[in-house]
Amino acid sequence: MSGADADLPGWERLLARPRRLHRLATGALWLAALISGLAAYVRAAPGGAAPDVLPLTYIFTFFAWVLVAFAACGEAYVAGLSAGRDRAGRRKQYLIILIFGLAIALVLCVSLSLLAAADPARIGLIGRIVTAIVAGMLPLVAGVALTAGLTLLWVERVRPVLEARLEAQIRKYEQRKPGD
Repeated sequence: MSGADADLPGWERLLARPRRLHRLATGALWLAALISGLAAYVRAAPGGAAPDVLPLTYIFTFFAWVLVAFAACGEAYVAGLSAGRDRAGRRKQYLIILIFGLAIALVLCVSLSLLAAADPARIGLIGRIVTAIVAGMLPLVAGVALTAGLTLLWVERVRPVLEARLEAQIRKYEQRKPGD
């Protein structure tokens, strides 16, 4: 750590290094997928999960979705840094990713609900594995779609309003008299 970075809090050092934030967010998405898949695999056991284990699987799944939300915010921050510099026509890719991501997430949700409603003895081990894979893919796809949506929201709506307000405050400050 350089001398200039030593004064900054950890989160500011993280925001100052987009590549590190991207790696952290990507790792968080993969961790969320793994946690969600393992929890779904345990719940899909023949006879269901043990009564003392079942609430833990839901807690871990909730934790996985919290990770997805934080990872999507981090990825959107990194994407927003470059999306603002891009031509406006290139931002359509974020809309395409959002639409396809939401469509794929919907298909995964329907598939997961059908697999969860199936008899665990009838679907067997392969069905449990497929359930775990579908449950693991859902946070990944939802995270990417959420990233695209948050990036569009930031670039198209939030940042222009903030920049306009900041420019208005700067003009107001510059118009003040030196004695004020």
